[in-house]
Amino acid sequence: MKKGCLIVLIVLAVLVLGAVVAATMAARSAGAFASPVVSHDTVATPKTRLWLVVNPAPVLPILMPLIPTEIPDNQLPVAVNPQKWIEPFLPREVALMAAPNFATGKADLTLFVNEQRGGPTILKLALQQGLPAVPQIQWTGQGIELPERGNLQLRASMPIPDGVEEVLAENWKQTPPSEPLRITGGHQVEAMLDNRNGDLLTLAAAVVQATGNSWAEIFEQQKERIMPILPGIHDIRLVADLVDLNRATAVLRIDASEDSGMTLQFLLGMAWVQVVAGAESKYGVTIKGEPMWDAEKGALIANLDITGIENHIRRAVAGRMAGAAS
Repeated sequence: MKKGCLIVLIVLAVLVLGAVVAATMAARSAGAFASPVVSHDTVATPKTRLWLVVNPAPVLPILMPLIPTEIPDNQLPVAVNPQKWIEPFLPREVALMAAPNFATGKADLTLFVNEQRGGPTILKLALQQGLPAVPQIQWTGQGIELPERGNLQLRASMPIPDGVEEVLAENWKQTPPSEPLRITGGHQVEAMLDNRNGDLLTLAAAVVQATGNSWAEIFEQQKERIMPILPGIHDIRLVADLVDLNRATAVLRIDASEDSGMTLQFLLGMAWVQVVAGAESKYGVTIKGEPMWDAEKGALIANLDITGIENHIRRAVAGRMAGAAS
């Protein structure tokens, strides 16, 4: 979990720096107008079960000291100040969503970007060059579309393995949840998975198959361990924020039945010491906090404080800046 939080925050840092690439290209053009503010909610469907939403803007002031004030003209056709151009071209929101669809036998994937500027250029370049082939992932149509400014979408799907629907029918009531879950907002990174219909298993099975492994074999090996717990897990939420270059905070919350929650605390507790020790010894990252069952809230909650990440962020930024200038 530590590594996951760290990776997500580093990816967020890289996303901020990724705007430098678009900004350097667009700095030579004038008269670009900002797009409307569009939310990922306009793209989500009633079948959406997984959300990963990134809000890059709050990270920019933290990373700005690492961004050079100029990329010299010996590296680009003209000298460019990335600090001047990155903010107007930074996406307002990026969201990855997944929606299992047993009618088609596929999990539909959508990457939504509320681009501020540069959306039509990104679309044109992507259509000219074509999207890369990804094993077990099928692009929907041309794969990328811009139905309106501020609403850039990449769409794809991956197959749901045979046998998953039968497992869900045996262990979950397949009725639509009374109320959809929603991203709360206010965080740099927020992830949420709705498991009220067992879609954690559905999406995990699709990912396992997409990586070239046999879901049926893995499920057969693990079902006695996971199936007593999985139906009692209602939803999983993770929020994470970069506080400064060397510190991040994260909150993991798993809403579950008491039996599943207590079992999860026991299983995670056994591994937590090794996770924390490994983060310190391998990555120089210190994690404070641990997952604890809160009976009043009906949730397993871990309030985490993560430090020692500055070197990882600096390396990520340096690598991205080198790519922008090449």
